[in-house]
Amino acid sequence: MINPEKYENFSTKKKSNGKDRKILCITTGQVFNTITEAVKWSGQKGNANIIKVCKGERKSAGKHPETGEKLSWKYVD
Repeated sequence: MINPEKYENFSTKKKSNGKDRKILCITTGQVFNTITEAVKWSGQKGNANIIKVCKGERKSAGKHPETGEKLSWKYVD
């Protein structure tokens, strides 16, 4: 028999991995609903570099599609 008290502190909610957080391109002022949208817009191959910028591990990730300017990012809380 399963003891339900053993599992009462577990959550069934999906944990946030950063992909579903809103993100701000500091360089342009644009807000993206997901990192995936920002990655597509900036022409990158993956989201790792944007996440690193948001965590302070890098200064920029990607380039503006029209001007070629380096882009800075941060999470929108």
